[in-house]
Amino acid sequence: MNETEIRSEVKTETEQAPGMQDTAPAKQDAAPKNKEKSKKRSPMGPIQTFFLNALLIVTALWLLFGFVLGFATVPNGDMSPNFKSGDLLMYYRLNRNFVAQDVVVLKKNNTVYVGRIVAKGGDTVDITDAGGLVINGNTMIETNIYNKTNDMDRLINELTFYAGID
Repeated sequence: MNETEIRSEVKTETEQAPGMQDTAPAKQDAAPKNKEKSKKRSPMGPIQTFFLNALLIVTALWLLFGFVLGFATVPNGDMSPNFKSGDLLMYYRLNRNFVAQDVVVLKKNNTVYVGRIVAKGGDTVDITDAGGLVINGNTMIETNIYNKTNDMDRLINELTFYAGID
């Protein structure tokens, strides 16, 4: 084949017979139609999408602060100056492995208490007449106690904590 034959073949492929219409879409026209389809919106409107997103956020916050994290206000000044009455505490609810010196928030009879753990299971705790803390026969020297421990009317002379079931 020479150059003139190739040109004529190309010409005949692109030409159409009179009266025939091209039913196949042109390649250039196909690209914009695909772009229009990709820009098609979701079946939900913007208001529905907003409310769905708001519902998901509220549910996530409810799960987070209902089961994982908690808030409590310090009811009194028993732990001042570290925690003053009315301070807001955020705490982690899922920890169950407490050790001595941990600050805990507990609720009993719809009353919130904030306190510090001073002993663990198996320890013997006593408060002396002078208000000192004795754990396993050892007097604890606390430099950060600013108020004298109130007399408990010595209802319990000595208390032993038993280790819980792990």
